[in-house]
Amino acid sequence: MPKQTLKAFLFLAMFFLLPNFSQAAIIFEDNFNDSPDWQSAESNPGDNVDWFSSSWIRNPSGPPEPPMQNWTSYRTEIPLGNSVKRYILSEEGKRGISGKGVTYNVESSGTWSGGGLDLYLGNTGYQEIFVRFYLRYDPATWVWALRETGLNGEKQKLIRISRLKDEPTAQTAWNPQLFDTAASGGHQMPVLYPDVKENNGAGYNTPSVNGLYGLYLEYTRRFDPEYGSESPSETRSFPMPSLGLKNFVPPTSGTDSSTDYYKTDGDWHSYEFRVKMNSAPGVADGEWETWVDGGENPAQHTLKIGVAWVSSGGSVSPGWNWFTVLDNVNTATGLPNGTIMKMYMDDFVVSDSFIGKDYIIGTADITAPAAPTGLEVI
Repeated sequence: MPKQTLKAFLFLAMFFLLPNFSQAAIIFEDNFNDSPDWQSAESNPGDNVDWFSSSWIRNPSGPPEPPMQNWTSYRTEIPLGNSVKRYILSEEGKRGISGKGVTYNVESSGTWSGGGLDLYLGNTGYQEIFVRFYLRYDPATWVWALRETGLNGEKQKLIRISRLKDEPTAQTAWNPQLFDTAASGGHQMPVLYPDVKENNGAGYNTPSVNGLYGLYLEYTRRFDPEYGSESPSETRSFPMPSLGLKNFVPPTSGTDSSTDYYKTDGDWHSYEFRVKMNSAPGVADGEWETWVDGGENPAQHTLKIGVAWVSSGGSVSPGWNWFTVLDNVNTATGLPNGTIMKMYMDDFVVSDSFIGKDYIIGTADITAPAAPTGLEVI
């Protein structure tokens, strides 16, 4: 074989064998623009078995209440007033000047409200995974607890990042959301869910007083297979920009607290989370990480290392493969029960590396590389 031809052959072999890194980073993405308008059906009264058999996209007989395009299933209760759909995919929820996004209609109810939109990535999963999405809280309707209620602990689950240990494809009477001890049939473990938590106690103001924020992220972790072996909660007190920092509403006069609540700025903000499985059962080298708005300042980035997601007696396979997004909200706002508060989600991306807030859906290289020209191939 001539020397130049051999070089061309080796070049081409290396060219096509090397991974296309820009393509490999994206596992799933959805800006909702190409999906038909959709709204959730709330005919099932919150029963876990009913919702899964009704909305599971791979139900052998077909789901009578299918989820929105590209997604796996959803769970939601019937709203108190039965006057609005819990989830709506339409133009209302868009992040840009055009397109579509998801509207989440949350009720003030004094207890847990809502449901969740589910995404399943198959029974192999990923040992390390990133998920990024944008949220906007509607300033005209969204209210966190008023100080005068004396309520402390209002929460919203932004997402559950977890893995289903069992393949659910053939299941029709099964609750994939169940997390508890293995003896109780816990399917969804391990799991990390970051809650936006509201604390309206004295000294919790925005800007912070003595480092105490009225709105912050609290991370609840559930381990496999020993659900309760470690403390389930961990608080990282750093400010949430879309949840009060820009437009904090002070008392109107004196010590009057009737309008002293945390008000959203009404802007879109990105939230990105990373989870990494520990390398072997019982080895504490797992991690989780969070960026708000890409971590533009140190207060918007946090990293936790040394996590034993799976303890001895469990298995690190499959990997992370299940998301529940726009999950339940504990809404004790002091508003009349049934009051609708709106939030929006758009531009959802799952990847195997950091995406950041500036990535635009659809711009990743998803085409095979072109062969070089002018070379002789034999």
